[in-house]
Amino acid sequence: LSQSPLNTKEFPLFYIKVYPNPAHTMLQIHTQHDINAQATIYNTLGIPVLLHQLNGNTNHLDISQLPSGVYYIKIHNDKQYYSQKIIIQH
Repeated sequence: LSQSPLNTKEFPLFYIKVYPNPAHTMLQIHTQHDINAQATIYNTLGIPVLLHQLNGNTNHLDISQLPSGVYYIKIHNDKQYYSQKIIIQH
């Protein structure tokens, strides 16, 4: 995963919920408040495999085209970021 700028703060852990994990065909991202951010899913080599613009407080990502395996999701905007390991199982 790429490094974030030093002036970037992590979203509070209670602020973002990414589920289900493990996921099958759809990944849901829920926040307490409306968010305008980018979600990027990376494979274990750190290569971005899916990009999605997040708007509002509930977003759905179609992951059905990604092979089963371990991935990392990074959610970020200009000021904050959140990252989490996710597992995709088909």
